[in-house]
Amino acid sequence: MIALALALLLTLAQDKQDKPAAPDKPALQAEPPPPDPEIERKSFKVAEGFEVNLFAADPLVSKPTQMNWDARGRLWISTSSVYPMVVPGEIPNDRIVILEDTDGDGKADKATIFAEGLHIPTGVEPGDGGAYVANSTELIHLRDTDGDGKADQRRVILSGFGTEDTHHIVHTFRWGPDGALYFNQSIYIHSHLETPNGTRRLGGGGIWRFKPASLELEVFCKGMCNPWGHEFDRWGNSFGTDGAGGDGIHYLIPGFTYPHFPSGDKSFPGLNPGQPKYCANEGDQRTPLPRRVAGQHHHERLPREPRRPLRHLR
Repeated sequence: MIALALALLLTLAQDKQDKPAAPDKPALQAEPPPPDPEIERKSFKVAEGFEVNLFAADPLVSKPTQMNWDARGRLWISTSSVYPMVVPGEIPNDRIVILEDTDGDGKADKATIFAEGLHIPTGVEPGDGGAYVANSTELIHLRDTDGDGKADQRRVILSGFGTEDTHHIVHTFRWGPDGALYFNQSIYIHSHLETPNGTRRLGGGGIWRFKPASLELEVFCKGMCNPWGHEFDRWGNSFGTDGAGGDGIHYLIPGFTYPHFPSGDKSFPGLNPGQPKYCANEGDQRTPLPRRVAGQHHHERLPREPRRPLRHLR
């Protein structure tokens, strides 16, 4: 009996050792900050002499994807309630919204729905009596012909842009000093378009140049993972930033290939490699800024740890 009891005790002890330890309970996560943009604004660290105010928020605008100003000082915004994808059975009804500050206090107080029924619009640029819009696979032009502030004419200009990843579809609409419309696509997109001047293809990240008057479309340059920023200076020089690469600011030259293009072609490096990711850039030479910053080039940086040391531009 004693031997049997000892055997049972040893067996129970061995079973206990063989059983995996119970996993630790996950640590409680901190509550997300309140969704109040005014609280976020108050947390900004602003350089001396500058001020930041909240121009617009819900309910005037929600889930914006790009914005551009027109000559009347109105802000055109593409918005997408279904981004990043449409669920089965859902009918997309994304919009182009125009915001106005009618009393000059620096805050939008009027919102007009210029167009709706769109499918994940990721770019908008006013021009030619309406606005050019990136509508997933298409470049379309929306126009208001009766003056009621709402688009009543829709024209598909180009079709065939890739949609493998809605995070990368055509975006960053920008008028160039040459009168052409520039827009970007990111690395996972493969576009194949029939144009009046032949087939145009771009298999990866890059920047397109489109001339509305002649419908000419060409690849301005190739490369970058997520080229979310594109800006021109007063001399027509072109600069791009990458929201996924770490190559800093790119000096863009027509026909050149930049890092991360899938073909592996020899690429032109960034001006300050090793920098954190940049999600946008803007030249300030046309704005009434203090002399100590006027004429400089500014970029918006995505957070990234650890931050690498800055290097001087050469």
